[in-house]
Formats: sequence, C-alpha cells, structure tokens
Amino acid sequence: CDSTWHHYVNVNLDGTGAAPRQGLGSWSGGAPGAGTFTPSAALQKIYAYYRNILSWLQPANRTFCRLWLDLVAIRFRPEIFEELLDAPRLTNWRDLVGLGRDGARLLAYAHGEEAATDMVAGFLRSEPELQEVGDAIAGSDIARTVIDRDDIVHGVLGAMLVRVATLLPEQADEKVATEVLAKGPQPHLKEIRSDVWRAIELGLSDAAQRIERTRPLLKIKPAKAATKEEAEVV
Repeated sequence: CDSTWHHYVNVNLDGTGAAPRQGLGSWSGGAPGAGTFTPSAALQKIYAYYRNILSWLQPANRTFCRLWLDLVAIRFRPEIFEELLDAPRLTNWRDLVGLGRDGARLLAYAHGEEAATDMVAGFLRSEPELQEVGDAIAGSDIARTVIDRDDIVHGVLGAMLVRVATLLPEQADEKVATEVLAKGPQPHLKEIRSDVWRAIELGLSDAAQRIERTRPLLKIKPAKAATKEEAEVV
C-alpha cells in the first residue's frame, strides 16, 4: 500500500504532492459547501487508491455488502428519488441503463469514476453463475465485441436499484428501513440474481437488434451460404 501510494499517487488529501497544488477540488458556487463539488484529478487518484485497497482486502463473498449499502443510500438521494417513483414500470433495457447511469454518477461522486464498474464486476465475479460475465466486464476482450461495457454495468446497476426501490418504497419509514438494512442483502440475493440475469439478457438482445438495424442502414446483406462446389474448393 505504501509503495503504491508513493509511486502512483503521491498526493495527499489537502493537495500536497500535486503540481500545482490543487487541493481536493472546486465548488461551482465559488465557496466551500456552495453549489456542486467537482473532485480534482488528484482527488480522483486518491479515490481510486482507497477503492483498490478496499477491493484487495475484501473477501470475494462479501463484495455485495458494500454495494448493497450504497444502493440503499442512492435509493433515497434527491437526484434519483423521482425516477424511482415508477420503479415497477422500469422494465425495458434503455430505462434500466438510464437509471443505472444516474446511479453510477452518484457512486462516482462518493467513490471515484470507476466505482460502478468495479462494484458491479465484483458482484458478478463473486457469484458462480455470473462469474464469466464479471470477468468479461473486468477484462479487456469486451472492447473487441459489439457490447458496450458501460451499458452492461449501468443496466445491471439499474436493475439492482429497481429491486432496492421495491424493497424500500417511497413511504418506507425508519423502522422498515432499519429492518431491511439489518437483514442485509442475503434474503434478497435470489431475486437480485434473477434481476441481474434478466438485465444482461436484455442488454445482449439490444446489442443483437442494433446489429440487425445496422445492416439495412448500411445496405449490408447477410452473406449467402456457400454452394457445395465452393465449399469443396475452400
């Protein structure tokens, strides 16, 4: 950890080590606490450093615990509260991606730019039946496919947020919220896995439909099957 800090980050929370010294970031209102806070590039590095330490030390079967608490916190954030009023109706792929994109922005605000990708990939990799999908998202090979990594991450995150909004409706009082938090994600993992699988299938179907819509647009015709003679030559 010490070596990583000094060789790859080497910037302190107050901006010491940055050139020029930028501090933590800036506020759109001009004064500390006024408007929207934008982390500096130095702070983004520090976020990533803390996030990597947490991911490194966290047991694989506990990955979802952290994400679960973040999902509950996001569910009641004003920036996304109204979107989740219609949670039961958010069933198509683009709705899930849009919701997940907003959730990812809130995660980035708290944990750094790659937080959503790290958390979603970590959850998928901790689940035996979803591990290969998680490996694909965390790896580089997905860039050679028609699948958009961010879309998959946001779609899965959106599906999880819909589930959390169902468990914690807008009228949820403190008692209900406390009970859900006390029980943790374990009682709901079966439903969450099902939601995630459905989201992934919707994403793959959407990618396939995009390819099919591209063919007529670019005047590309499907390749004809080779004749017996052509096949023998090959």
